[in-house]
Amino acid sequence: MLVKPIAIVACFIVSPLVLVAATQDPELRRTFALDEARGIVQELRQDLGSLRTTLTEAEARAAAAEAKVAALEEQLDEGLDLLVTTACEAECDCSPSRNLITHFEWLHTRGHEAHAERILDRVCRTLRNDPDRLNRLAWSLMTEDETAGKYDATALALANRMQRGDRRLDHRQLDTLALARFLSGDLESAVELQGQALTQDDRSEYRRRLRTYQAALAVARAPRPDMLVDEDELEIIEDVEQEAVTEATWASAAADENE
Repeated sequence: MLVKPIAIVACFIVSPLVLVAATQDPELRRTFALDEARGIVQELRQDLGSLRTTLTEAEARAAAAEAKVAALEEQLDEGLDLLVTTACEAECDCSPSRNLITHFEWLHTRGHEAHAERILDRVCRTLRNDPDRLNRLAWSLMTEDETAGKYDATALALANRMQRGDRRLDHRQLDTLALARFLSGDLESAVELQGQALTQDDRSEYRRRLRTYQAALAVARAPRPDMLVDEDELEIIEDVEQEAVTEATWASAAADENE
C-alpha cells in the first residue's frame, strides 16, 4: 500500500530535475523555442486571416456605397435636367420671368454650374443677348427694393455676359458691371470699372459710387488690430463694415436712374 504514495512523491521530486536537465540541453532549448515560435506564427496567421476577411467585407460595403452615390448623382442630374427643361419650356413670353431667374440662383449657389449656365443662356436669349437689355435687367435686380440682395449672382452673370465678344461697354454698362463686381466682393475690379465709366461720363453719381468702392477697398486692405480682439469679434466687425458699405451702395444706386 505504501508503494503508490512513494512513487507519486518520487515523480514530484524527479520532474523538476528532468525539467532543469532539459533546459540545460541546447537541443531541447531549440526545440522549445521552435515550438513557441510556431505557436506565435499560427496565431498571427489566424489574426491575418481575420483582418483579410474584415477588409474584404469593408471593400464590399464601400463598393455598394459608391454604387448608391453614383445612382443618386445620376438621378440628381436627371432631375436637374428635367427642372431646367421644364423651366425653359414654360417661358413663352419675350422677357425672362422671376421664376427662371430664381432657378438660376438656386442652381448656381449649390454648385450646379452646367445647369445654371443653361438657364442663363435661356435668359439671355429672351433678351436677344442685347447688352442694353442685359444691363437694364442686371441693374434692376441689384437696385430695386424687391430684388436687392436676392439675385446678385444673376446680376453679375448678366453683367459679365455684356462683355462677351470683346464688346466695348458704355458708361452705363460699366457702372452696372462695377456694382455687380462690388456686390460679389471683387472690390479692385469695381474701382477699376467705375473709373472707366467716369472717363466716359463725369456724373456725380458715378463719382459717389467710386468713392464708396474706394472706401470699401481701403477698409479691406487696412491692417487690423488682430491682437486686440479675438477672431470671432474681428469677423463680426468686418461683416458689419461690409454690410454698411453695401447698404449705402444700394441706397445710392436706387436713387439713380443709371442713364
